[in-house]
Amino acid sequence: MSDGKINSQASMVPPWNFEPGTRVWLGGHDIHTRRIIEKCLAGAIRPPTGPIDAALIAPKILDEALYFACKLRDRVVAKGNFWIIIPNPGSTKVDAFPGTGETLVKAMLELDFADAGSLPIGAEHSAYGFRDRIGPGQSCAPMESPSS
Repeated sequence: MSDGKINSQASMVPPWNFEPGTRVWLGGHDIHTRRIIEKCLAGAIRPPTGPIDAALIAPKILDEALYFACKLRDRVVAKGNFWIIIPNPGSTKVDAFPGTGETLVKAMLELDFADAGSLPIGAEHSAYGFRDRIGPGQSCAPMESPSS
């Protein structure tokens, strides 16, 4: 199974190449970005519970990204990836993510995730990849569900 490693080409279509049967979770309150990501999930399985190979998070705010990463930490398999997709600074999106990739990476590192790289998704978005450094059963800092 693929763990959601990226293709080298950036386009308006998300660059993941998920093989059929790859278990993927997609969530977040940025509906526009989620619709773009949906295009790459045709062969993926989207289980509501149990282990997943990749978590794709399309947050509206930083706290939401951190909340979902912590919540899904026990579900993503050891070699799986967390991908957080946010609009680029200067995006034409009206309700663009109010932070930068730099602040996202710093916050994820503080929660013991390892930086797995980033890449553009067209001109409007970037995907930031992370892997869990501490493993299942370990918790993140206590967080409440972000409201949006």
